[in-house]
Amino acid sequence: GVFLVKYSIEQGWLSPAVRCFLGLLFGAGLTAAGDWLRRKLPVDPNSPSYVPGALTAAGVTMMYTAVYAAFALYDLVPALVAVAGLVLVSALAFGLSLLHGPLIAVLALGGGFLIPLLVSTGSESAIELFSFLTALIGAALAIVRFRDWRSIAWLTVAGAVIWPMLWVADAWEP
Repeated sequence: GVFLVKYSIEQGWLSPAVRCFLGLLFGAGLTAAGDWLRRKLPVDPNSPSYVPGALTAAGVTMMYTAVYAAFALYDLVPALVAVAGLVLVSALAFGLSLLHGPLIAVLALGGGFLIPLLVSTGSESAIELFSFLTALIGAALAIVRFRDWRSIAWLTVAGAVIWPMLWVADAWEP
């Protein structure tokens, strides 16, 4: 699939807008396939299937990539739309993590913490940044409370500690 996409780009078959749309569509399809497979496979606690979670993780990653490519590579959407799209993908991933396990929660948390680094809205407002981070941390901790995934709690705390240090290091002037 990757080679086919690369070949189609080299041949000029698809425009950037079509590439991004198909990326979102493919990501949604992988996510739906993972959820469908989760419901269809028999539940066996002795040998769980990791395929549904892997498909869902691939779909979430594809959606993150498509939204970011539309912003950074092709300049198809403004920064605020890209942020909104990436936040929606993170929210979807947090919801899917309740069904598919902690790997999807790690993707949602990692993607959420990367959004302010990857997409700048042009605003240097600490209130906007830390409001977003507070909502992200709150969502992650709600997942931790609901599912008792302590590893997600530790990753959330790490991000909550690292982000203020990054902001201070960037904003500080002698």
